[in-house]
Amino acid sequence: MGDPAEQFDHTEPPTDGNDIAPTTDAADHLSPQYISDSDQAMIGCKIGRFTIKGVIGSGGMGTVFHAVQEQPRRRVAIKMMKQGMSSRSAQRRFEFESQLLARLKHPGIAQVYEAGTYDGGYGERPYFVMEYISSAKTLTEYADFKKLGTRERLDLFAQVCDAVQHGHLKGIVHRDLKPGNILVGSAGRPRIIDFGVARSTDSDMAVTTLQTDVGQLVGTLQYMSPEQVEADPTDIDARSDVYALGVILYELLTGRLPYDVSKAAIHEAARMVREEAPTRISTIDRHLRGDVETITMKAMEKIRSHRYQSATELQQDIQKYLEDRPISASPPNALDNLRRFARRHRAASAAMASIFIILLGAVIGVSIFAIDADKQRNMAQQAQARAESVSGFVSTMLSSQDPVTMGNIDKALMQPVLAQATESMEREFEDEPLVKADLHRVIGQAYRNLGLYHDSQIHLEQALEIRLSMLGEAHPDTLDSLLDMAMQRSNERKPEEAAPYLEKVVSGRRLILGEDHPDTIDATLRYANCLSTLSEFKKSHELMATVMAHRKERLGDNHIDTLNAMASYGSLLLNESRYDESAVISHDVVKRMRSSLGSSDARTLASINNHAIILSILQRHDEAKRLFEEAIIGRRRVIGEDHPHTLRSMNHLADILLIQKDYEEAEKIYREALDSRRRVLGNEHPDTIWSLNYLGQMLTRVGRYEEAEPYLREAMQTRRRTQGKLHLRAMESTVTYAQLMLAMEDYDEALAYYREAEKSRIEVHGEDAESTRHLQQMIQKVLELQEKQDSADSSSRAGTRNGQ
Repeated sequence: MGDPAEQFDHTEPPTDGNDIAPTTDAADHLSPQYISDSDQAMIGCKIGRFTIKGVIGSGGMGTVFHAVQEQPRRRVAIKMMKQGMSSRSAQRRFEFESQLLARLKHPGIAQVYEAGTYDGGYGERPYFVMEYISSAKTLTEYADFKKLGTRERLDLFAQVCDAVQHGHLKGIVHRDLKPGNILVGSAGRPRIIDFGVARSTDSDMAVTTLQTDVGQLVGTLQYMSPEQVEADPTDIDARSDVYALGVILYELLTGRLPYDVSKAAIHEAARMVREEAPTRISTIDRHLRGDVETITMKAMEKIRSHRYQSATELQQDIQKYLEDRPISASPPNALDNLRRFARRHRAASAAMASIFIILLGAVIGVSIFAIDADKQRNMAQQAQARAESVSGFVSTMLSSQDPVTMGNIDKALMQPVLAQATESMEREFEDEPLVKADLHRVIGQAYRNLGLYHDSQIHLEQALEIRLSMLGEAHPDTLDSLLDMAMQRSNERKPEEAAPYLEKVVSGRRLILGEDHPDTIDATLRYANCLSTLSEFKKSHELMATVMAHRKERLGDNHIDTLNAMASYGSLLLNESRYDESAVISHDVVKRMRSSLGSSDARTLASINNHAIILSILQRHDEAKRLFEEAIIGRRRVIGEDHPHTLRSMNHLADILLIQKDYEEAEKIYREALDSRRRVLGNEHPDTIWSLNYLGQMLTRVGRYEEAEPYLREAMQTRRRTQGKLHLRAMESTVTYAQLMLAMEDYDEALAYYREAEKSRIEVHGEDAESTRHLQQMIQKVLELQEKQDSADSSSRAGTRNGQ
């Protein structure tokens, strides 16, 4: 079942409710092998009114146990100092944490019920009993699991800021804020835990721990402020927590950290935090540019006085953004206010886009009209400048989103904007065909990036038609349009139609730009991918080798373009059924892309999806399932729930669930994907037909034949109508429908469709083809069953007559 090879795109485990994420200071998700025998031996022991039921996790300083209290009946978490950590300084810090937590009474901070010491025969071990957070996930895990959008994530984060501010008002600086120390339970409320390295601003409490902190890095380095990595506890205040909140917000929105310190020595990591500028979040996800980026970067300012001066200030700016009000982090300019207006008044913003185009066209028209006869010789240059200005302006408006991430913006907003832009363009640039061609291409690409391929094709075809007639085929702009058409055919699952376009583009760019030009190399790679899909492996290998050699030499092994070429080579090996070799390459690509781009980048997500496809073919289903789930979560967030690539990942996951006999969940996903594909792509798109097939075959597998029949019939009829009866997929659908009729014991219908399929097979492959012989065997089987049924019916009728 599964998507065919051309779909190769260029979680968290369930809990039984008895576990929560670890609430320790040094480990966020520890597996059992890190838990000591002495901690395991605690299971079943009573500590005061509490009975230990299990070990949640263990960190550098303490172990967290799951326990039950009888009166009142409730589940709790008990944090106990590790056995053997009997130094006075360690005890002071542990006791200090319990005292801090006891002072904090806020719904966003885990509550402490009581504290004491336990002596199990090996010396006293301090402990404190705290609130048990049911079905808890870390902040980032929860947001991904619930598939929260940007605004929902910001709202969740604002609650964290409120809890942190409560601690600050009580004179407590956490010093180790990170997603692993913020748990979200089943109710959806975040709670801060683990004050094991917190610092009080009260002199009477600070003096008890200051001695152990001097000269030590206390906290988790990735989230430390520049002043915190200096390891001087006297120089740390609430603004260090504000910095950590900025890093957490950065990670919550992008899925990655601002600095990669995972492989750096501690002194080098500290230098990076102190000196290097973090990667701006808009370079990771362009739809975060603007206020969200401003807020995040201000919270992470290296100079404390430039940051938000409190968690409340940070929270207030987030709230202003959510309410579409100007934020305090930077004074709003005209464009910012215009964007806010568009968010508040969507209908008006659609008209505004057209007004901009009209006004700009009018200004340009007046300028051209004013040119006197003495300047006729410059008219061509000025017309070209005008065209570039118009195209640049509209490109900025409509294509500012990443070519992939644009799929996640509001289609309900963008479609009327694009429609109005089209209407204005046709009216205002009626006498400027090349400008119209540019704009048709921009609008067509915008539609394509939204996943609206039908609308995209209309504009891209018009751009190509104009450019062919005005510029000829051997012009760079025309070649760009030919490439657009190739991509359009690929998106429609028609590689055989894409190939001729790509061949022209490669030849044309070699002639005009040269063989080593990046655009020529890009087109060559696309052509190689297409040939691979068409099983023209020898030529694909030749072209792929050229691309790989060029990119490794010019760009290096780890450049994103080189990694894309490696991914394509992995796809080629997959199509050749060289699965083990393909898996090695795809695993390496995923690893490198995670390192260079982060796990939330659309290209990394594509590589994760590709690797999962290979693993599923190798029957490594559990691994594939985890990766498909990751790809779906990421793609929903980055490119949108209805984007064709997201829907493909969903179908792959459903295939795995079907293999694992999780029929209920598989059916749910198949139906969701089918509904989305009908809505976004239309009933005749190949992806929609695949969804009909998936759902129909799944229902057939579980014996729900009557429900399966309309889906498989629609798939067969649509393929016959759009592709012809002799197309491979149409023949496959005919055979699938015949199999269903056979299962339903409708032998007359089964025989009719098997014979239609046989006729097509003979015409395409000949009578001696193995597939033809197989169909002939099935026809013979149906005839035998039909004969038995007729004989049984005759006997039944005879028996009835005799009985009368």
